[in-house]
Amino acid sequence: MITQDEVKKIADLARLHLSDAELGEYSANISGILENFETIRTIDTKNVASADDTSGLQNVTREDVAYENILGTPEQLLKNAKTKNGYVVVPAIFSDIEAV
Repeated sequence: MITQDEVKKIADLARLHLSDAELGEYSANISGILENFETIRTIDTKNVASADDTSGLQNVTREDVAYENILGTPEQLLKNAKTKNGYVVVPAIFSDIEAV
């Protein structure tokens, strides 16, 4: 059985202000809940099949495979890129000014 002092400590941790009547009520309620869990704990479930996967679905993702140069070599990619002073030029994203 959970005592009123234990309920008060839990209430203080949760910053709940409970009256003495509420402490007694919650003490009885929590004790009843814990007794129910003890009853459930005594049930023999050794021959009960697990129900953690009731859908029967399996993971259908594929293996992640890296491909070398799938879009071409770096030299081939840079050959078609617009450059300026050795840098690749891309559209500006932080202003309305276009890249020169």
